[in-house]
Amino acid sequence: MIAVIVVRCFSAKNGAAPTECVCSCDLADIPPVGTTILFQDGTGVAIVAAVRVSAWHTPRPPGIYPGAVAIRCALEPAERLAAVLAAGWEQLKPGATTAGPA
Repeated sequence: MIAVIVVRCFSAKNGAAPTECVCSCDLADIPPVGTTILFQDGTGVAIVAAVRVSAWHTPRPPGIYPGAVAIRCALEPAERLAAVLAAGWEQLKPGATTAGPA
């Protein structure tokens, strides 16, 4: 399994900025753009909109490194947000950045 950082984006009402949630997930492979991910936490599916893979020179010294694979999903309906938060996804504060693809 490959540990990836997943950012899911949810539409907002009244023209507000979309709400973003992030979680670390295990995937069997790095999915290409357009792939549908079925989340096993009961929050439904999302479509991969962008993938970013980080690379480092080798050998790397021992240590703790950030996630090397980040996935950003396509915009989802606002109605899914409550279930995602209830499943333990972390809501990003407006203006916060992630290591995820732009």
